[in-house]
Amino acid sequence: MFVIRELLNRNDLIEWAITEGFREIIPATALHVTIGKFHDPNVGRQLVPAASDLTVRASQRRAVLNFGGIVVLAFSSAKLVRRHAEFRRAGMTWFYRDYTPHVSFALDGLDLRDIQPFDGRLRFGPEIFKPDPILDSLPTC
Repeated sequence: MFVIRELLNRNDLIEWAITEGFREIIPATALHVTIGKFHDPNVGRQLVPAASDLTVRASQRRAVLNFGGIVVLAFSSAKLVRRHAEFRRAGMTWFYRDYTPHVSFALDGLDLRDIQPFDGRLRFGPEIFKPDPILDSLPTC
């Protein structure tokens, strides 16, 4: 089960990406930040999704990174980091050393050294607990 927040001001990010030269932009409806992923559905059932929206203030302290062929906008958010830590305490497993809030937005192989990161505010909707499409496709024994 994934826990995400959908990006509400997705058009702002898409317009920025186009002006920076990105061509293979992820569909607007797929833009989100992942807070966690539960492999054990019982762990996810213990937690209640946060119902309020979340706004990350405009900042010039962001980075555009390539995460294995997917281009992301990495940003800071103490609220998202705390929520991720709460999920870890509840039993969520995480395959990476650290949690870095980010929005995956493109598949381009552009040279990222000259890209100026999006520095506007990021508005996210409430948390959504979504089934894992891979785990849900496996046959049950």
